[in-house]
Amino acid sequence: MISNKTKKALEDIGLTKYEIEAYLALLGAGSLTAIELSKRSGVPYSRIYEVAERLEKKGWVKSDRGRPNKYRPRPPTEAMRNLKLQIQREIEENEEQIINELQPLYEKSGESERPDIWIIHGEENILEKMEEMVEKTKKNILVAFPKIKEEKVEVLQRILGKLRLKDVETKFMASEIEANILEKFSKFSGEIRTRDVLYGGGIIVDNREAIIIFPEITPGGGIVFSMAIWSDHLGLAALAADYFEYLWRTSNIARK
Repeated sequence: MISNKTKKALEDIGLTKYEIEAYLALLGAGSLTAIELSKRSGVPYSRIYEVAERLEKKGWVKSDRGRPNKYRPRPPTEAMRNLKLQIQREIEENEEQIINELQPLYEKSGESERPDIWIIHGEENILEKMEEMVEKTKKNILVAFPKIKEEKVEVLQRILGKLRLKDVETKFMASEIEANILEKFSKFSGEIRTRDVLYGGGIIVDNREAIIIFPEITPGGGIVFSMAIWSDHLGLAALAADYFEYLWRTSNIARK
């Protein structure tokens, strides 16, 4: 017996009452034929094959295809992981079609003339926004930093570390990267390039969102991120991406 709250959660993710009862019966028994599953779950025999097949398709049940065929429950952790992957795939498959057709209509509506543009003050706030952008990356990310000081390495490693779980194209550009620092960042990027001078920095995500950072040199010679501009204006993001690519083409390859 499970709580009403858990039953409601199962319903919210798309399981029917019969599917829930059948899955719970399998959790209690471990392995059942269709006839046994019908008796234990209370699902009418005329519906049991249909219910079991739907559960199998959704990833909650597996069958051995024997004689007689027996059904076994899959672990809830596995079923939920498969569900999340399926939803993500469906979103990604529909995303391009929806954006390609509806974005031009949105831009014609006049609403696109009022994009979000923020001025962000303070290094902590800037780094927090950068981390949020990295988490949202789906396709590609362009990263540029001025000279990286040792004290910034750990913070940037934590932020960029989120890319290791994503299948995205990554380009990392900085100025004057020391060998030990380069090694630490090499795991986060497909290619790293350097320039003698890089006056500013920033991150561009999926060519749709950009943060441009204006560093400040402290009296001790360190660099702090004192102010940044963030925007989801498509034109500004595209301009920033074009400028990044221009600098990228004229930079030195540090690691490929």
